[in-house]
Amino acid sequence: MACETRSLPSPDEVRRQLDHMLAGALFQSNENPSKFLKFVTERALASEPITQSIIGCELFPGKYLRGNIPDVRVTASNLRDVIARYYANDGERDLVIIALPSPPLDKKLKLPAGKAYKPLFSYNPKSPANKEFERGVVHINQLSPVGLFYALHYFKQTLKLEPGHAAAYAGIAEAYYINSLYGCPEPAMPYYLLRAQEAAVEAVRLNPDLWQGHAALGAVHTCLWEWDQAAISFGAALERNELETRDYSAYAFYLLAVGRRDEALHLVKDKAERKEGDPGAERIYPLFLYATRQFKEAERLLRNLHDKYETDWIVMLTLVLVFFALERYELVLKINNRLVNVMSHMTQAPEIGIWPGLTGLAYARLGGAHEKPAREKLAQLEEYHEKTGDREPTQLALMYMGLGEPERAIAHLARGCDDYFPFMIWLHIWPIFDPLRDHPKFQELVRRMELPARK
Repeated sequence: MACETRSLPSPDEVRRQLDHMLAGALFQSNENPSKFLKFVTERALASEPITQSIIGCELFPGKYLRGNIPDVRVTASNLRDVIARYYANDGERDLVIIALPSPPLDKKLKLPAGKAYKPLFSYNPKSPANKEFERGVVHINQLSPVGLFYALHYFKQTLKLEPGHAAAYAGIAEAYYINSLYGCPEPAMPYYLLRAQEAAVEAVRLNPDLWQGHAALGAVHTCLWEWDQAAISFGAALERNELETRDYSAYAFYLLAVGRRDEALHLVKDKAERKEGDPGAERIYPLFLYATRQFKEAERLLRNLHDKYETDWIVMLTLVLVFFALERYELVLKINNRLVNVMSHMTQAPEIGIWPGLTGLAYARLGGAHEKPAREKLAQLEEYHEKTGDREPTQLALMYMGLGEPERAIAHLARGCDDYFPFMIWLHIWPIFDPLRDHPKFQELVRRMELPARK
């Protein structure tokens, strides 16, 4: 997730915090620490070097020229005390914390040159706005519609308290982007994706150094098949935080979509191995193995993960897809039924269930006595589609594909492309659509994506 790690405040937020601190009674009564804080903060924001000699020449020029430099160390020590008193009292609920690095406990050790007096900027966990933001992060990581609803609520509450909170805008962008994956009653582009794009752009405007804003914007560009813009946005995110961007799932999805298969697989495998025990990291790698047709290895990992996270819906869904590819349809139906039961809370239409196209396709593949339930499921799904206008395209496509009606299946996939349904970015990859792959109309859909030439 683009907002799952703690963000850094923007330069404007730091400047406002500096002005607020220096205007207070505590700093007004401590002249040298105030000058020190102002000097090192402004140099840090300007990306200028901060060393003991530079501070000494600027703040204590007469003494420094005579070789007397302890004033820098003494003033820094006094400033640390003043900052601690400030945040224990007047600044306890401030948005941003400005601090100096603490010296090593072992007096024989020293911080690297240029680091000892370079201030550190962070959001204050005791700030009311940041408490709301952290609640939003907790909910968005649940990856459920209910969790996304609350995540949006808390991110918006953050902005009511701090309208310039760039990380909250990045969180909103991420929540809308993930929401688009679940489908919606309107086309994805004018609904969730447009809102995700607007929020990501605002996050970047408020804080150009925030990797999450650029990454979320890259995810939206990917869904819109804007491959060049996606490359630029992800490139900007990588420049700002390479490790976190490489761990961001949407970046790996983009790499695989544009044909950078080995790089995508390396990223998701490395993340799964580094973060063993984190279901959010471990469950993505088997999905990529499935997409790249390594079905046996995907099955091996998924069986272990299913034992470990037995109610994880992404693990079960990927296992269903793998069993489809391996033509083990009895197991498809068994795992799919378990998946439907686990995810029953996600559907607003209990009469058709969750992912009814998969269920119908499973019945159709089994044939015989199962063909009638498949057609009944299709009739339910068609009726629901006509009544509600639900634009989730893949379920009807899978159903018609299973019933041997490729033209109608491709027509629904075309609607998914028209609506920029996010799963369409892998249209040219998904093994489950192999029965349609040689159809001229399916190939035309892939050409519409205007994928970049593979190197």
